[in-house]
Amino acid sequence: MKPAASAGQFLASARSRLLPASIPLRFFGAAVVFHLLAWLALLPGAQALPRFDGGLGWPLAALHLITLGVLVMSAIGASLQLLPVATRQPVRWQRAPALVWWLYLPGVAAVTLGMGLGLTPLLGAGAVLVLLALTLFAWLLAANLRGAQGMPAVVVHGWAALACLLGVLFSAAALVAGWLGWTLLPRATALALHLPLATFGFMGLLALGLSYILVPMFALAVTPDERQALQSASLAIAGLVLAGLAAAGLAPRPLRLLALGLGAAAIGLHLRLMVQALRSGMRRQLGPSFVLVRLAWGMLVLSRRWRWPWCCRRHWPACRHCSRWCWSAAGC
Repeated sequence: MKPAASAGQFLASARSRLLPASIPLRFFGAAVVFHLLAWLALLPGAQALPRFDGGLGWPLAALHLITLGVLVMSAIGASLQLLPVATRQPVRWQRAPALVWWLYLPGVAAVTLGMGLGLTPLLGAGAVLVLLALTLFAWLLAANLRGAQGMPAVVVHGWAALACLLGVLFSAAALVAGWLGWTLLPRATALALHLPLATFGFMGLLALGLSYILVPMFALAVTPDERQALQSASLAIAGLVLAGLAAAGLAPRPLRLLALGLGAAAIGLHLRLMVQALRSGMRRQLGPSFVLVRLAWGMLVLSRRWRWPWCCRRHWPACRHCSRWCWSAAGC
């Protein structure tokens, strides 16, 4: 099949399944505002930033302005617009995406402000709004994936990202409960679940799945081989499962190292498919935006690099959590 024909077939009748432009644009606009606020939040927390190792404060607020306010906000807007095209069915409830935005926007604002000021009641109230918004988004995502009629690799990535999102919500609720004086999970366990499931799980798998739509579409290329795309997804999912088992305390160091290897293999296979799509595409000049895409692919590879955080180098082996490999300095 010719690339142009493939792209035309993919976009056929897509217009009827697209949401009004005001829906995704409000998510993207909010992401821009939160990006600016994240830099501003670093100003009062600049002195604490170099030694930040967890806990409430402006560094944590800036981090979540980026993760919740920029990354997840953009992911919601993009997935609500693109997945109906990929699965060949419209969003089930047209008003739900707007409701997600109205719940999520004040929720992120309250969570990050509560983190920055150390106001745990405000943090808890914002967390409730964020959990409600993301639960509604998860329902929309599941309803769309359940009736999917095409692009199995995208659908598998979507289901896996949805499962990781549920794990992220549970671990986030456990962390917020700890700040409010309740105990759902030990803090170290909740962090060990939260970090990989949020970054490599929900955001990572969602981005990998959507790239099988966007990269061939912009490059006017054939769709990447479904079998290899499913193999990449299987490797990534297996790595995340092992990371979850390690977080629960089951052979943490060997399983985390094995998870790291599986994740690296998944990323390597995915990037090979993306390079093949770019090379086979009819459109060669993709503009400055794809320079950023290629830089992001490089950062994705570097993010899998095994490392000890600074606190491990300074305190090991006195710190109980640092005496084994951890996902980031916040894990201490």
